[in-house]
Amino acid sequence: MSYKTYAINNKTTQLLAPAARGTTSTSWVAPFSDGVANRAVFELNVGTVGGNVTWKLTQATDSSGTGAKDIPNAVGVTITTSNDPCVQFIELNSGSLDLKNGFTYVRAEVTVATGTPPWGVNLIQHQLRHKPVEQDTTVTAIVDVSN
Repeated sequence: MSYKTYAINNKTTQLLAPAARGTTSTSWVAPFSDGVANRAVFELNVGTVGGNVTWKLTQATDSSGTGAKDIPNAVGVTITTSNDPCVQFIELNSGSLDLKNGFTYVRAEVTVATGTPPWGVNLIQHQLRHKPVEQDTTVTAIVDVSN
């Protein structure tokens, strides 16, 4: 059996760096249109909250959000003072999007009910078709001590 390292099998992009902020959304990204990945994982990392934080993924036909609509079932669990800090993931494949109607762009929308808790969003593209891939410029180090 052959094992491969994280950097060979995944492409990571920081969509929003961790920071104290209220409600906002990431930029629109096309995780499948470049033919790089079969699956995409959106990761939300949240620190201590003062109220509820919710998040979901929406889809659009272009990078300016034309026709934006929810991706069915792409909703995270509500984050409260009883389950913070935490990390949550929403995983998609290209079949999760309405491709037949041209929906290829995705963004994470995070709603903060109270305050400005620290949070950030990463995109991890995996089950890559072409390896190795060039990592995003926000990835500054990959240390592999598995050999």
